[in-house]
Amino acid sequence: MELRKLIKLKNETKEMSCSEVYEQFRKFIYKTANSFPNYNESVEDLIQVANIGLIKAFNAYKVESNNLFMTYMGRVVFNEIFMYLRHIKRKNKSNDVLSLETVVATDSDGNTITLSDYLMEPTNYEELAISHIAGINLKKIVNELKPKNKKVIELFYFDDMVQSLIGEELNLSQTYVSRLIKKTLKILKTKYETN
Repeated sequence: MELRKLIKLKNETKEMSCSEVYEQFRKFIYKTANSFPNYNESVEDLIQVANIGLIKAFNAYKVESNNLFMTYMGRVVFNEIFMYLRHIKRKNKSNDVLSLETVVATDSDGNTITLSDYLMEPTNYEELAISHIAGINLKKIVNELKPKNKKVIELFYFDDMVQSLIGEELNLSQTYVSRLIKKTLKILKTKYETN
């Protein structure tokens, strides 16, 4: 004989078996399984997992908790599907093989960069080291500038701010900002070349 339990429904509390509960909430199970469309798992598999959740909910449900069965079951079913999908994702991740066509980045235009793109481009480590040292030297020289010149260069080159906005922020005309940038670049060039 099938186990029967008191189940609190919306308008009543009645004694039901697991198969009666399934019949009552079959559409809910189907809708819940279909609410995970962005996953590559078949709806049939998700329905089966949701059914397992329904059985677990039926077995663990206590009418004394004063929760509607539907509320309790909804949480259990959703959690069961979520755990299943997480398990599948983890399993697929561990089976992933890194290939040369694996996408490792996407540029600002939406073009993908694959692992083979990185490997095919020879790296000139000497050039990288020189540009790194040059960057350190340039930062040092920028820090030695007068405060107004330094601020204009930082806003224009490092914060990508347009001249009119720099003028507004520093209470200067755009023309003056333009002249200040040109003048400061000459100072930087001279200091950089003599450094």
